[in-house]
Amino acid sequence: MCKAEIEGSLRRYHATDIKISLDWFDFDRDTYTYDVEYRDRHGKVHTNRCKVASQPFVADESVYWLNPIDPSA
Repeated sequence: MCKAEIEGSLRRYHATDIKISLDWFDFDRDTYTYDVEYRDRHGKVHTNRCKVASQPFVADESVYWLNPIDPSA
C-alpha cells in the first residue's frame, strides 16, 4: 500500500520508470522510509527519499519527500 501511495504521488508529475525500495534500517513506529528513483517527463533520472505514514488518517499528508518534487521537471 505504501508503494502505491508513492507511485501515485510521482505519477501526478508524469514520472515513469519508478523504482521504490524500503530502507529497513530507517523506520519508526509511525513511518516507513523508502529510497526512490524515477524518470521525469524530460527523461532525467532523479533519486529521492521519502517517509510514508504507517497509519492512514493520522497525518495531514501520507508521503513526505526529503527533496520536494519539482512540478516543472
